Amino acid sequence: MGKQQPDKRKRKRISLQILVSYIHNDEKTDNFTYNFSTGGMFIETKHILPIGSSIKVHFESPLRRKSIEVDAVVMWKNEDNHPFGMGVEFKNFSNEKKELLAEMEKDLSEAA
Repeated sequence: MGKQQPDKRKRKRISLQILVSYIHNDEKTDNFTYNFSTGGMFIETKHILPIGSSIKVHFESPLRRKSIEVDAVVMWKNEDNHPFGMGVEFKNFSNEKKELLAEMEKDLSEAA
């Protein structure tokens, strides 16, 4: 059996399946998240964008019903195994959005 690679993520991931919309080159796509952190999310999709693609992500905090829209960049993709999709990192977001993301993460951690 192969040696398992250590998890290099800076932030804890929370399993979360919510509707997420993203816009790339003026094209809107709706899919679902697979997991979430305050720094990004994995979007389950077969419409996988190239690494480095800039997108605008829109979703709603499931417990607070607050709408969140942030810029993101595709950091990695999974085209070979389930779940198919792409990992995106949130970029250039305001302190207000940072607080909303932190509240969402706290709510979800406590609910788990």
